[in-house]
Amino acid sequence: MEIGLDPATWFASFSASIAVVAWVVYKVRSYIWKTLKGFPVIIFSAALGVALGALGQVLGYLQFGWPLSLGYGLAVGLGASFGHDVIKPIWTFILSLKTGQAGQVGSSVAQPAGTTRDDSERARIAF
Repeated sequence: MEIGLDPATWFASFSASIAVVAWVVYKVRSYIWKTLKGFPVIIFSAALGVALGALGQVLGYLQFGWPLSLGYGLAVGLGASFGHDVIKPIWTFILSLKTGQAGQVGSSVAQPAGTTRDDSERARIAF
């Protein structure tokens, strides 16, 4: 499903609404409010989600009633922040596997204390 400028696509599914909020937060952080970091991002995302829920109620795409539409928006906003916090470390780890840098600290591989074995010797140890 493609999410475009048509508001009907924004409310087609819960994940589509999350994608809209995540995209808007990304654009705001990239171009407008570059210093927005940490916990305030979660607050901004949740507020944006609540605003999206209210917009969905006003436009008639969400017909849950006001309390549930606002709750839907809050869940969307938190889902967008949570999704970023979960996906980014996983994506970073996957990229580190592709580049061969998984498990490295800084520029050197973490060595167990008191050992002088090289990587080839440690690779033969069975767990």
